[in-house]
Amino acid sequence: MVLLAGAFALRVALWRPLELSGAEPADGFTRVAGVVHVHTTASDGTGSPAQVAAAAEAMGLGFVFITDHNTLDAKEAEGYHGSTLALVGVEASTQSGHLLGLGIPDPVFRFSGDAPDALDDIRVLGGAAFAAHPTSARADFRWTGWDLPGPWGIELLNGDSQWREAGGWGLAQSALLYPLNPRYALLQSLGRPRSALERWDALLAVRDVPGIAGADAHARIVLRKDTALRLPSYRAIFGLFQNHVLLDAPLEGDPLRDGRAIVDALARGRSYVGVDALAPAGGFSFTAETGGRAFFQGTSAPVSFDPFLKEMNSLFEKQIALTYLSTHPKKGFHKLDIKPLERDVEIHHPAGYTR
Repeated sequence: MVLLAGAFALRVALWRPLELSGAEPADGFTRVAGVVHVHTTASDGTGSPAQVAAAAEAMGLGFVFITDHNTLDAKEAEGYHGSTLALVGVEASTQSGHLLGLGIPDPVFRFSGDAPDALDDIRVLGGAAFAAHPTSARADFRWTGWDLPGPWGIELLNGDSQWREAGGWGLAQSALLYPLNPRYALLQSLGRPRSALERWDALLAVRDVPGIAGADAHARIVLRKDTALRLPSYRAIFGLFQNHVLLDAPLEGDPLRDGRAIVDALARGRSYVGVDALAPAGGFSFTAETGGRAFFQGTSAPVSFDPFLKEMNSLFEKQIALTYLSTHPKKGFHKLDIKPLERDVEIHHPAGYTR
């Protein structure tokens, strides 16, 4: 038993993300990976804005979005830290849930607790809004403003929601494995965000809705009101899943211009979420082709109904459905005989009906 446990521990310690091979995407986009939704000591995180930026640079991220609760006090840290662009937004609390405001300046006012007002403020400030942890297991964290008009997107994947949905056993397993291999350990508590995806599908039936992943990183686990462990680390969380934006041109080193390009890509849905702890996702590409034209992430592809309508016309030419409503004055069973006049016509009765 001890040997088996030792062999498993060694396997976990040596595990690394899967290696991928193949040609680089030929779609002409520049791909930049980064993390959105990070908390610092400006609210309830354990690391300073500078430490968060350093952790993001150490993980090779192109950008990191700091979004502290109801404050943009980390604005002084905004800019390039080595090759990583640190951007500062906000996580605004409203009566309908929490909203991420990305790509906005530090306003001279506090965000209203009214969700429509907060959405309007973010829009007027030139930013992009996303509902944070919209389907959280914690009721007071859930987003309830599903009927509010756009534009706003949602977090399809949220770190805090994932930990809550993992349950006691999942978290215990991750805690035991974390000292051996943080990346492997965090993967154990990661699941498919079914409820968020279902909500996204419903919204997409009405309008365009960008989806992102939110790390919701605090670098701490609260044990009691006054006690917390500084785990998992920012670096470990940043390596778990990332947002990969598709840009028309490479970043130029100008924080304002580059930040605007990243926010615009996220707001337009010109991005995708990759679970990079499992395998590097920087080479992913998706293209839809119709009518001799190609459509990429962040664009709406027109759908032609011609093939469908032609098929329906063909079916209607071959069959017809008849519905009979009895108006007989007396209750009871009555027999109705239906016979075709043409030999090549068949009559089928729906299941559950007697002939």
